[in-house]
Amino acid sequence: MFDGFVQLDDVYRTILVVAQAGVPVEPSAPPTFRLYGPDGLMPDFTDVPMSAIDEVDDVHSWTCDIDCTASAFTAGGTYHMVIRSVVGDDPLIDQRSFTVT
Repeated sequence: MFDGFVQLDDVYRTILVVAQAGVPVEPSAPPTFRLYGPDGLMPDFTDVPMSAIDEVDDVHSWTCDIDCTASAFTAGGTYHMVIRSVVGDDPLIDQRSFTVT
């Protein structure tokens, strides 16, 4: 899923609702994300826990804010986020991408 564009030195924000077979579910622990850039895994963004921001009917939504600073990101680069959560013993994977302008 392509989330969109973010300006260099701005903040990329994304929200995730964990779903299994299209039904929102509560993960066993907070989801984590990894970030990949043009050169592969970005070490400062490995298995970072997401933060719960809202709860509706006992299901949380999760968010992360990523500072797209010039020291870590390159204008014109596309970055891929892999989000992993576990419900019971079932790992759920979601992928997002965004481009820094």
